[in-house]
Amino acid sequence: MSNLSVIFNYEGNPITMQCQGQEVVDNVFQRFCAKARINIDDVKFYYNSTEVKQSGKTLDALGVKNLFNFNVVKEKYVSGAF
Repeated sequence: MSNLSVIFNYEGNPITMQCQGQEVVDNVFQRFCAKARINIDDVKFYYNSTEVKQSGKTLDALGVKNLFNFNVVKEKYVSGAF
């Protein structure tokens, strides 16, 4: 099992979470939201400007490495094309 430190950038603050490579990304996002005291339905997760959706895949399957950065954005601040 690989031990990872995953960094979530939320409202200008980095929040580091300890994870296992075999953890499902959905669970990691839930744990982050609990730690940050936010509703998971109110935020979106991004990596390199691409939304990372809860998919049932593990961190390893998504290619997450140690010190991987997710950007967390409140959904009400996200705008896009129609």
